[in-house]
Amino acid sequence: ESWFEETRTHFLKQGFHIVKSTRDDVTLERRSASGVVWRLALTRDEAADRAETLGDPTIDIVMHRGHIYHLDKTFVANSPEAATPKLLIGGACGAYGKMTAPSFMDAFSKHDLIADADISHGAVNNDLILEVFRSLENRPTTWDQANLKRFEKQGIVFPNQMPSIVENYRRIIDEQRGKLVS
Repeated sequence: ESWFEETRTHFLKQGFHIVKSTRDDVTLERRSASGVVWRLALTRDEAADRAETLGDPTIDIVMHRGHIYHLDKTFVANSPEAATPKLLIGGACGAYGKMTAPSFMDAFSKHDLIADADISHGAVNNDLILEVFRSLENRPTTWDQANLKRFEKQGIVFPNQMPSIVENYRRIIDEQRGKLVS
């Protein structure tokens, strides 16, 4: 899997430095001009505890980079840790479909979601996460203010584009629950 080394190299070229590194993990950091520390942890370790990552209050963004069939290893459903709201980014081919499926929405509906709707590209994901860091530092109050529109042309779907889907899902679930109660 070349994504690991490509991603590591990309962020080193963007001014990040290595804080910790093993064969399967690397933690990179960069201090922004305003003093905010951006930390990026990459892992290709299959045994890494993703539920712990989802529950870590010091982590605000969790991104899946890899094949879609591994998405559930990054976003571990049915764990109490999954209740800690985060920005979840699906950087895999077709992640949008999987992340808006009822089973995923049941587990992660309290989170903001960014997902790739078509063929995912590592370079796009690398640029996306860097721009998310930059945009959030400016403290936008809406996703439209986050200056990420250019990624829409590359198949990225943002939280401001998902509310109707999420709302529709919640309406269907509420209707089903109502039928079960009646």
